[in-house]
Parts: sequence; C-alpha cells; structure tokens
Amino acid sequence: MRDRGLLFSIRKGEVTKYGTVAYVHGIYEFQLTRMDKELAQMTGRYFDEAFSKAMLLSIPSFVRTIPVQESLDAKHTVATFEDAEHILNSQKVISVADFICRKEKTIIGEGCNKPTEVCFMFGSTGKYYIDQGLGRQIEAKEAIRLLTEAQKAGLVTQPGTSQNPGGMCNCCGDCCSVLRTLNLSDKPVEHVTSNYHVAVDSISCIGCEA
Repeated sequence: MRDRGLLFSIRKGEVTKYGTVAYVHGIYEFQLTRMDKELAQMTGRYFDEAFSKAMLLSIPSFVRTIPVQESLDAKHTVATFEDAEHILNSQKVISVADFICRKEKTIIGEGCNKPTEVCFMFGSTGKYYIDQGLGRQIEAKEAIRLLTEAQKAGLVTQPGTSQNPGGMCNCCGDCCSVLRTLNLSDKPVEHVTSNYHVAVDSISCIGCEA
C-alpha cells in the first residue's frame, strides 16, 4: 500500500513505521508518478462532484497564503513566520516535486504554462518523496531559486498552516484544487488564511490595475 501511495512510511534505523494519510495532502499527491489520463479524469470528476465542497470547509486549517517577499514601501517586511525563504532555510531535508494538479490538468488538455517543479516537501514527508521517487532532494539555495522563479511566474506560495510546515507549494488558479475551490466561492477571502491583507493608498493610486 505504501508503494501504491496509499500509506505514509518513515524508516528510523531498522524500524519502518507506517501511517494513514489524508486524500490531500497525501494519497492524491502520492500518485504523481502514476497519474495518467484515466486517473486525471476520475480525480477531476471527484473534485466537481464532492471534493471541492469538502475542501471549502477545510482550507483555513490546511494551508495559509503568504505574500511575495517584495514591497513598494521598503518599511514593510514579511515577518519571519511568514517568510518563505526562512521556511526553506530552516529545513534539514527538502525535496522538490512536480505540481501534481498541473500534471493532472495537462494530461487532459486543461493545463497552463506555469513552472511545474514547484512543490517542496520537508522532513519526514520530504524523505518519503525522495525514497518513493516522487521528488529529488535539493539544498535550500536551489529551493529559493525555484521559489523566486515561481513567484515571478505569478504563482501563489502556500505552505501548511503549522509553524513548521511539512511542505510548501506554489500554486495557480488554473490547476490548484485549493485555488480552484476558492474561485467557486462567492466570497473567497472568507476562506483564506493569511496574516496579510492588501491595502490601497487611494491618494497614490492612479487606477492602472497593475
């Protein structure tokens, strides 16, 4: 079951421990190397019929959204807890994998041209990805380079909600199940977890919509 991506496992010395995992993040993402057209169509149908409704209830406790580490006003900075680079630099094990949501959509002809190798996993989850051939191990320096490229491409950086998250993805509204779910809501902001909110300077704003 572990080899089919239905269980999580971690090996410590001579002992291997196994544990159940959620559908997301877990069983769905673990199908990265097994994703084909049939599975892509089935997961898409599941999203439309049921999963998006369940996801909408759990997003606030599942991931948080952190802003790009840039500001028009240099006095405002991103706090360490919400600093994507700090998260990467603090990890002992980092793996990077292709974005399975984008792979699924690409297989059925609904993908986008955004970068694909943009999902980071840390610690025991990162080790699982490496051991199962789902991702490759990288150093923080390369992870930060990939993060920068992802943000330049307009992807949304979303780590887990915990202070020591098990992973961090860079997502798009075309393919990501979280962002697609939010787009189905009448008031997406009510379901987003973030310590930052956009504020418009009405005096300086010229309405350029940039």
